[in-house]
Amino acid sequence: MASSSIAVMEQGTGAADAALFRDIARYAPTMLWVSDARGAMIFLNEQYLRFTGLTAEQARSPTSWKEQVHPDDREHAMRAYVDALADRRAFSVEYRLRRHDGMYRAVLDLAQPRRDSEGGFDGYIGTTFDITERKAQEAALVESNRAVREQSRELNLLYELKSDLQVCREVDETLPVLAKYLGRMFGERALAIRLYNNSRDLVEPFLALGCRTPLAAFSPERCWALRKGKSHFEETTAFGPVCPNAASCGGDGALCLPMTAFGECVGVMQFDLGAGADSVLVDALQRSGQRVADEVAAAIEELKLRARLHHQSVRDPLTQLYNRRYFIESLAREINRAEQGAAEFAVLMLDLDHFKLFNDTHGHQGGDVVLREFGKVLVRTLRGGDVPCRYGGEEFAVLMLDCPPAGAWRRAEEIRAAVAAMAIDHHGTVVQGITTSIGVACFPADAGNVEQLVARADDALYRAKKAGRDRVCGHAGTDAS
Repeated sequence: MASSSIAVMEQGTGAADAALFRDIARYAPTMLWVSDARGAMIFLNEQYLRFTGLTAEQARSPTSWKEQVHPDDREHAMRAYVDALADRRAFSVEYRLRRHDGMYRAVLDLAQPRRDSEGGFDGYIGTTFDITERKAQEAALVESNRAVREQSRELNLLYELKSDLQVCREVDETLPVLAKYLGRMFGERALAIRLYNNSRDLVEPFLALGCRTPLAAFSPERCWALRKGKSHFEETTAFGPVCPNAASCGGDGALCLPMTAFGECVGVMQFDLGAGADSVLVDALQRSGQRVADEVAAAIEELKLRARLHHQSVRDPLTQLYNRRYFIESLAREINRAEQGAAEFAVLMLDLDHFKLFNDTHGHQGGDVVLREFGKVLVRTLRGGDVPCRYGGEEFAVLMLDCPPAGAWRRAEEIRAAVAAMAIDHHGTVVQGITTSIGVACFPADAGNVEQLVARADDALYRAKKAGRDRVCGHAGTDAS
């Protein structure tokens, strides 16, 4: 300690106490230092010297402290010291100080003004704490909080994505929803989703965001992630790519995640990260991306299942035409619409002539063939917006939307002629001579509600059969020909 400081101690406490204070300052387990009124160091204890590896003489050099401070921290640390010295006030400052082994450690300087016997400013008494571990803990805590916030953000976005996907009614409706949320989750990172086709022999493009090359379908066997059933990160090797399909998925830096729902793989989500992707990024993206991939897979599979169930609920399994329930619901809906807009439409009731005789001759299997072919004729002959259905047995019905009576008659006659021209190959035997009788009823000319319209079309069908079959009749019994 400086002689002037020791002298003060000796005057106030005696030589023994002064020696004790001197030893405390010199050998204290923390770094202590004393400066004069101009800021020059006049004392640095053993702990400080051991930390820096400097001698006492080196440490008291005017440039020594500045040279020990990390270059990036010098201006900040010097400014704190100079400003405090100008105001002669206490100060604290954090910076990085070079240790004896050349490593920089985070330290905290705390300094209090030192007074002379008259109370005047005589410099600083300060201590320097190594706070590297504390700063590391703070950084870890900040990173942990950041990770928690990021995870919370991801989970919130995932929840919002899942909620919006549940609102979708068709698979294609998910595309703008996915584009919105995947962009927010993964930023500008290029990604693509490919889904298995119905026969599961191809994986076809479904969604592309920021991809460098157009997407193409490929065989599942070519995809390493689908082969393994788990994520695959494609990196360069001396012998070329690991995955045979690497080029179409972005090449080096492609991260591919299988999309699994209800125990079955439904497709693959691919990220194009580019060559030299950081392993930390890959691991983080793998974790978050897999959660998203599986949620998207589940939503798409639910929509596909819903579509299949809806198809089964409104379609006749033999002919794939609509069923009677769907026809009646569509008819009621169309009457409501027509009443509001004064539109015209028609109902056709159709029956295969002598179908029981054909069934007895060729068996039920042969009858099923005729019913299926009859359904195909209806689909080919009708317009895209019309609603053909199997009403029951060999009886069929058609709802013709936005169709005046004259148009309905013409279309009914086209159907009759097309059926009469049918030639069906059944076990090597060409079956011909199939005919149909058709009854026509129009809204609002013939009836004003569902029950009346169906009944009058049915009456017209009965008259067509009674008149000799293979003909079209209207509600009043008029022959189309």
